[in-house]
Amino acid sequence: PEFTMIDEQKIVFEETLYLSEEVKKAGKSVLIVEGGPGTGKSVVAINLLVALLNRNLNVRYVSRNAAPRAVFESKLSGTLKRSKISSLFSGSSSFYNAKRDEYDVLLVDEAHRLNQFSGLYGNLGENQVKELIHASRS
Repeated sequence: PEFTMIDEQKIVFEETLYLSEEVKKAGKSVLIVEGGPGTGKSVVAINLLVALLNRNLNVRYVSRNAAPRAVFESKLSGTLKRSKISSLFSGSSSFYNAKRDEYDVLLVDEAHRLNQFSGLYGNLGENQVKELIHASRS
């Protein structure tokens, strides 16, 4: 209930769910949701996370910044075990050694803030955007 969508958020949510089915037929793709601060992109992403999990997909919410992940984890606690909730959220630098198509969907929040390289000292991997695309089926 904390992540209720309104108007255009619902439209983006439904369209994204539809496209997530279409991509299974067409192959790998990237969908970018644009909007200014406070327009509800993160709310849409969290609702997508739940909807895609309910479709038994291997999905993760990815953010470079740990703060939103911590907020979402705390808000979702009580519905699932804490360890299960924590496994749904990842930092952007944890995909440099991921297997190809390891995840069905990666929901990347604040993608424009991704680093070029991964690792504590920015010395791992080739490029975070490429790594995320490599790790996700769609």
